[in-house]
Amino acid sequence: MLEKILIAMVAGLFGVLPAIFQWYSGRNKAKTYEHKILKLSNELEFLDKVKKFDSNDPLLVSDVEDEVKSIYQQYKSLQENKAVEKIKDTKIFILRRAFLLFKPFSFKGWFIHTTFYVIMIFALSMLLSEYQDPVIKPETGESRFESVLFGSVFIFGPILLLLQRIAIKIRNYDIKNG
Repeated sequence: MLEKILIAMVAGLFGVLPAIFQWYSGRNKAKTYEHKILKLSNELEFLDKVKKFDSNDPLLVSDVEDEVKSIYQQYKSLQENKAVEKIKDTKIFILRRAFLLFKPFSFKGWFIHTTFYVIMIFALSMLLSEYQDPVIKPETGESRFESVLFGSVFIFGPILLLLQRIAIKIRNYDIKNG
């Protein structure tokens, strides 16, 4: 029994590691995006000051307007890239949904994923240990593996299904609300 609990705890620890990596990479992506936006706004501010400083020179004014258009196009492409990235993450196939083989976007999602895998590994290790070393009923000589299997399905099945549904709802909510 202690071995099963230790296996579940190790699985939980491994489930937390991807959450930490995703948080760190998401933070880096956000910083990079903010840095690009800040750079574009600083360029716009500079060009505005140049235009105000010497607005009598028509050549300078047209150059500044061209630069402003270029900065606007860069900003637009940043927004489009962010939207395309968001759309790519919305489609998941049935097998990936069934076993939660997609990357969650929030701490709640990671928590549900980790809980799902801890419970699933616990149930599978329980079934495997019963299958490898079955307990035989002395009066009938039958193995109780079937009853352990059905008990696991009826106990852990609904819990895993509920966690799967919650994880998908959280994922859809996170995608919708950015």
